[in-house]
Amino acid sequence: MGMKDALQSNVYGPEVPFESEVLGSYFGTKVDFKEGKDVGLFWEVDAPDPQLPSENYEIPFTLGKNWATLDGGETIEKTDGKKPNINPNTTYGNVLARLLGKGKHAQDHDDMGWAELLADLEDEEPTDARIWVGQRFLFDAVEFEAKIDGDDVAWTRILPVEYLGGSINGTGKSNDQEDLEEEVENLALKHKSHVKFVAAALKIPGISKHKELVEKISDPEFHESLREPEEG
Repeated sequence: MGMKDALQSNVYGPEVPFESEVLGSYFGTKVDFKEGKDVGLFWEVDAPDPQLPSENYEIPFTLGKNWATLDGGETIEKTDGKKPNINPNTTYGNVLARLLGKGKHAQDHDDMGWAELLADLEDEEPTDARIWVGQRFLFDAVEFEAKIDGDDVAWTRILPVEYLGGSINGTGKSNDQEDLEEEVENLALKHKSHVKFVAAALKIPGISKHKELVEKISDPEFHESLREPEEG
């Protein structure tokens, strides 16, 4: 290692800025996120984790209090009976403010691509994590400031700052049969394990409406047939 590398780096996350597609998106809790007490949104992105360079990095987003996921992380709902609105002071609220062009984000709404994404997602629910899969963004460090116990505190978080387009039909959701089949085939090539392939494929938005395709996905021989061009 050498003396010059003796101290742990204080850099939080991968080197920024970077571009990446959202490879995975889910709601859940983690021991190292809010002490495992609050539900957060997590995006897997194609950037190296500084602690585990061989793995993709996972970006956490805060949601606020009183949220729960009852379907394995696909969606969230409020546990206090209130409307399922995202707190604008959370990091997920910051992303939605950019998407909606609210406040200081109104002036660059078009230039940063967010208006295009909003047109695609306007009928979707922000409480559904799957709407983000397949979207591509420019990620950068964003600084936050707040007064805590009378002191001015500043911190940074890695957030999407510019929309760069989406995969397949531009929305991350693929309800067209041909688009679905193409995404399923891509997942088969990505996942050698049939179990992991099934888990990933069944998370594709709109897949449940295509019963015959869902049955095929569950068949190991179908998975193997999609991988044959790569392995043959």
